[in-house]
Amino acid sequence: MKKRIWFQGLCATMIAVLCFLTVGCQPSKVEDTAMENVGKAKVSMAVIKGPTGMGAAYLMEQNAQGLSKNDYTVTVAASPDEVAAKVINKEVDIAMLPTNLAAVLYQKTQGSIEVAAVNTLGVLYLLEKGDSIHSLADLSGKTVSMAGQGAVPQYVFQYLLDKNQVTDVTIQYMTEHAEVATALATGQADIVVLPEPNMSGVLMSDTSARVALDFNQLWAETVGEESSLPMGCVVVQKDFLENNKEAFELFLEEYENSVLFAKEEPEQTAQLIQKHEILPKAEIALKAFPNCNIVYMDGILMKETLEPFYELLWNANPKAVGETMPDESFYYEK
Repeated sequence: MKKRIWFQGLCATMIAVLCFLTVGCQPSKVEDTAMENVGKAKVSMAVIKGPTGMGAAYLMEQNAQGLSKNDYTVTVAASPDEVAAKVINKEVDIAMLPTNLAAVLYQKTQGSIEVAAVNTLGVLYLLEKGDSIHSLADLSGKTVSMAGQGAVPQYVFQYLLDKNQVTDVTIQYMTEHAEVATALATGQADIVVLPEPNMSGVLMSDTSARVALDFNQLWAETVGEESSLPMGCVVVQKDFLENNKEAFELFLEEYENSVLFAKEEPEQTAQLIQKHEILPKAEIALKAFPNCNIVYMDGILMKETLEPFYELLWNANPKAVGETMPDESFYYEK
């Protein structure tokens, strides 16, 4: 009897030891990711909530799973100003920014950054309650509410009005896009200019609102069919680039693939956009995605897209591009 008890105790002890060893040999998910990131270049990156950051969602997920070619530390910022401060202070290697802000930062940092890709085209739309606006000419004598005074929305809208000889539009400026959306919803405004994803948020909650004009289409009709309206871009610190050219080239490859994935798999991308807090809800991301015009343009096409846009902004207000037009050193070449 004693032998039997002793044997049972020995078996229990052995089982416990084996279980301990088995569990001890199971690496955690964090350890798995750490092991997978051994030997990878460490890259810090900042994206902004909204369209400018949406194309990076798949790359962020790959990074979180330890499947990316670089080891990225990603900051998802609430505003362009937050990312701008990180660029100025060299707290990030790569950043995704509004195109005019990239030009401003190039001047502010004495040329210490380069623009490597355009990642977002026009995201501005004119909405109304009713069915009276079908062209810019239909805005004659009307009041339009919008945010973005002293920034790209104002300059682009005013340029389109001037070029189409619509001179009697009253523009009521508000502080935030959310304020404009609320004004339309509450009847304080009948015609507004909104970017995505604010536009989709309005359309999902108010069936009486409609998209009257697409600024991308207006831009092509006014400037030329081959012209694009570049709103977002990717910049890189020159110091980082000089010492990590291979890592940056890998980033561009991974980011381009991320943009392609977003276009091919919008539903999965919408879920990732919510997961990584680029937008609060996947439903809004999915609704907004077709109108966010997420792209990947680099090289000569990027430069040919940005230069005329910067010239337009400079003519409207030199401060919009940092007082001086960006020179050749601003544009990254592989």
